[in-house]
Amino acid sequence: MLFSFTAQRYLADPTPPAPVLAPTGIDDLDHVVGGVHAGDVWIIAGPARSGRTTLCVQLAAALGRAGTPVRYFLGRDSIRETAARLSAHTRSERLREARRSSPATDEPWSTWALDFVPQPELLHTEEWDVLPVGGPCCLVIDDLDLWRGAPTDFLDLARSHASGDGCAVIITIPLHELHVGNPETWQRWVRGADIIVSLNPRSDGLTNIELLSHRAGPFATIEAHGNFERARFETPPRTERSRPPA
Repeated sequence: MLFSFTAQRYLADPTPPAPVLAPTGIDDLDHVVGGVHAGDVWIIAGPARSGRTTLCVQLAAALGRAGTPVRYFLGRDSIRETAARLSAHTRSERLREARRSSPATDEPWSTWALDFVPQPELLHTEEWDVLPVGGPCCLVIDDLDLWRGAPTDFLDLARSHASGDGCAVIITIPLHELHVGNPETWQRWVRGADIIVSLNPRSDGLTNIELLSHRAGPFATIEAHGNFERARFETPPRTERSRPPA
């Protein structure tokens, strides 16, 4: 018997939407994905210097401001650089200034349950259960490609934390690690993540945030301005956006 969709069936058995933990801070992206939800696994991909860590910091900062504890595992950036990006973002000051000053103790992210201690031994183990979080939080893994066996092993753990604890998991990787042209590897990412975005900088100074996979909604390409001096992506003025197709 084929399933027939009716309004009565929908109302009798709706799928409750996951609560929104925080907006992304990019209006057009929020319009499509609705912000960062409890249980979301985000994959942020892109080439070098495309702003992967900038968007990662932006999402983590938004979740932290909304009261979600954050645990941040460093990637290629040092402790000082990560702290400077967070300071620049939260203070809305230039990154070069944030690099010269010490983080203020009253900055919102200074009270998070952040793990700013690099743990190089974790980069050489496949025992991903050494990362217990316990309870709703935001778990950030910057530069997952540094972790051996990441696509196969870590995504299972990320999915379990997201589903079981209601965590938001944010992962950054180089674009080539997605292996979009390899159906088997690409499907691993799609099965493990709720949202996969690819950052593609343009010659006009804007960045296309391409929504490659969206478990709960449509695909889209979002135009954003990468304000890297203040460690954030912003919605560009309407005059800067591409004209819609005729």
